[in-house]
Amino acid sequence: MGSNPILMLQAIGAQLTRAYGVFNEGGVIIAPAVCDGWFNDEWFGCYRPAYARLQQCTDFGEVMRFQEELATDPEGIYKYRFSHAYHPFHALSMISMGAITHQRAGAVFIPGAREPGYARSMGCIPTHDFAEALQRSERYVGKNPSVLVVPDAFTEVGVHLHMV
Repeated sequence: MGSNPILMLQAIGAQLTRAYGVFNEGGVIIAPAVCDGWFNDEWFGCYRPAYARLQQCTDFGEVMRFQEELATDPEGIYKYRFSHAYHPFHALSMISMGAITHQRAGAVFIPGAREPGYARSMGCIPTHDFAEALQRSERYVGKNPSVLVVPDAFTEVGVHLHMV
């Protein structure tokens, strides 16, 4: 889901909750993503309006002030009932999960975003590649940070990590 900026950040937040046991508060997340702004309007028709409302907010939680407007949108309800689309409230719940990312991390870098403005609009820092993200992360975690790499995070079963 790295195309849709809301689902990109939601996926990062979901992975972060699985790694709470080993993630240092204020640490850095480097999450490569396509991030090209493809919202998949057929399945996620409610996301583009929620994204637009989110851009009017100073904090992710503020988007809930648009809950009634977004969750009861007649076209969104119709698509949910008859076109196999997600319910209009779904976007708001995904924004909430994504907000966890910024509550725990000092910075979130998105290497390789095809449309960097979408990454920035979600509070992330786009970079050209992983090496640049790693270099820029020094500002937050120093020159010799502990690094956790989870390359298979989205295959099969989600892994929950804990310190031993």
